[in-house]
Amino acid sequence: MQENKKTLTIPYFKSILINKFERKIISELSEKYEIVLYGGFNNNIMNSGRFQEERMTKKLSEDIKSLGNIKIGATLSNHIFDERVFEDEMIANYDEIILRDYKLLHKLQDDPRFKNTRLKFSITGHPIFVRVSNPGFRDAIKRYYRRLFNDFDIVVIHSELIPKQWFYNFLIKEGYIDQTEIIINIIKGCNNCPRYPEHYKLISEGCRSKEVDTIYSCLLDPMPKNFTSQAIPDSGKDIFFNRYRNIKFEGRTLSSFTHFIKVHPYIKEIYEKL
Repeated sequence: MQENKKTLTIPYFKSILINKFERKIISELSEKYEIVLYGGFNNNIMNSGRFQEERMTKKLSEDIKSLGNIKIGATLSNHIFDERVFEDEMIANYDEIILRDYKLLHKLQDDPRFKNTRLKFSITGHPIFVRVSNPGFRDAIKRYYRRLFNDFDIVVIHSELIPKQWFYNFLIKEGYIDQTEIIINIIKGCNNCPRYPEHYKLISEGCRSKEVDTIYSCLLDPMPKNFTSQAIPDSGKDIFFNRYRNIKFEGRTLSSFTHFIKVHPYIKEIYEKL
């Protein structure tokens, strides 16, 4: 990561290379930020969350990076480890790998081909207790995150922890703030959802069977009346954006970068402030 340069992790859409407007936005964003375009490339068996049919090749990777300060990230965050993950001929060429499985982590760390690859712990790998805001869990949460920060280059923290001052103080005090990434969901109902881990496992299994479209629908539909879903209040977005160097934007269900900008207004706000 470049010194003092904030990183924006954004879904990859093949329209970025086709649409002149989208190319312009990505190029201009990359002048101020490091951009990571992530996707589930090459139908990798351990892809999870984002179904991506387009094949990532060295030529395509070079074309994308020619647009600016851009890196390529692969979502290999399936909860089921499979040795066939290494059949992807591009796997050693990704700049970043998003994962949750420790078997995969150890294999990547032991392989010299990945010594310069940024290894990021996926938000989907957290156990249910991390999602509980009860003060009695604070010490356990701190111990849990210390291990993750020791094992991974970047850790995507749970959305519920983003507004918690005690957790932010913990990150600052122990020097983890630059290893921390926050995620901004398009679907606000995903924040704080008690069935998020269960739903993501269904998506993971769907990615393996290529039956993804049927499992994106919410498991809490209709949502309970007392369900509070928004982890980052709109009035405090600038505060949290300024606090954290690494920001990830979810958008697995969208069709194009133009669509992404329309439904993710905060990206538009960032662009307009350039």
